[in-house]
Amino acid sequence: MGDYGIRTKEQLFALHDATQLTYPSAFPFDMIYIIAPTSQPSDLAGAVTLAQRSSELYPDIGWALKEEFMGKGYATEAAMEFLRVLREEIGVKDVCTWPDENNKQSNRVAQKLGFVEGGTARISDEGGKEVVVWILPGMKGVGRGDLTVSFWGEGGEKSCEAS
Repeated sequence: MGDYGIRTKEQLFALHDATQLTYPSAFPFDMIYIIAPTSQPSDLAGAVTLAQRSSELYPDIGWALKEEFMGKGYATEAAMEFLRVLREEIGVKDVCTWPDENNKQSNRVAQKLGFVEGGTARISDEGGKEVVVWILPGMKGVGRGDLTVSFWGEGGEKSCEAS
């Protein structure tokens, strides 16, 4: 979904705090799955998150890895388990994802998770760029560019630099 300068755990948590789920359900716990391929929590490889960027769009699942961990299946494995827990244990059935069209690896992860193209949205943080919104089979599509969302949620573009 582009490079928003997120490089530290604190920056990741700032983004997470700005996009907490509020619709259709709010949760009394965080919706983030930290990927650490060793037993040492300090060996952060990446994360899978669920964000609510707009009350008009499904909550979106996203994954990010440090470069040295890419291409090893960590994103797919972690996102698959995260999605299973969301749907089967927590009850969040409708989620989407919208990786950048140029991010071939993330688009492959979306396909492996069972997502299909479900329309497009415009991203205000990227000058109104239109992106494909991937949905799960059986979900209602989102239209063709009728919806504009911010990576940083309904409050608009925010900076994580101070975090």
